[in-house]
Amino acid sequence: MNILSFSPIILILLAIITFLLTKKIFQALGVILIILLLSSFVTGFLIYNDVQDFKEQFATEEKLFLLTQEEIGKENEYFAGFTMESNELGILLDDDKIKDYKLKTNKEILNNNYKLLLFSKDSFDNLKRFYINDIEFKKIEFLEVIESENSLKDAARLMDLSKDEFKTMFDVKDDSETRSLFFGIMVSEAIEQDSQFLIRNIKEKTIKVYPETILFKLIKFIPESVFNNILKGMDITKKVKKYNVIL
Repeated sequence: MNILSFSPIILILLAIITFLLTKKIFQALGVILIILLLSSFVTGFLIYNDVQDFKEQFATEEKLFLLTQEEIGKENEYFAGFTMESNELGILLDDDKIKDYKLKTNKEILNNNYKLLLFSKDSFDNLKRFYINDIEFKKIEFLEVIESENSLKDAARLMDLSKDEFKTMFDVKDDSETRSLFFGIMVSEAIEQDSQFLIRNIKEKTIKVYPETILFKLIKFIPESVFNNILKGMDITKKVKKYNVIL
């Protein structure tokens, strides 16, 4: 039998096989596309909820800020901290509290606070100066006070005050509270001077937010314009006026 007589049959078989294979490929692609669309929808929904929660609560709920001696995540070597609620400095952490936190997990430290923010000193690299009552100070002067074993004495000298005058004016008791106060001033000033301060440093991992919800897990992939809209109206750059400090 001439092989040419089989050609139509072979062509039909090839066509059927090609159709079945193509059909399966398109079906597989369709399933993948549906999964991707559903995943995008769910992720977008979770991000939207997280953004709304962040916008509504970050500026008003109590947050805990801690400054680390080492790179974030290596060890709990904290040496200054404070709480903030409704744009007011709250509790200035003393040595006992700092030592207590060194022994705890982030979850235990968070306790009833809305967020825990861990700062490395590198987060302030782009800032050169800070202000107290419109008096300008260099960043290095602030860091020297924070890192000093005699923070109260050095802060008073920096402000041209006696120790007692400084304690009265800023409502601090000792070296540890002075370190925490100066850290609080640095954070507040940094936010006021640069609206992208928090977002940029979270992206660069020089500030860590706990709990790390989906908004912060995917922060590298979210455009800055989105965060600009998030920060609008949050008043997190509002001047803090507690402790006779104008920030």
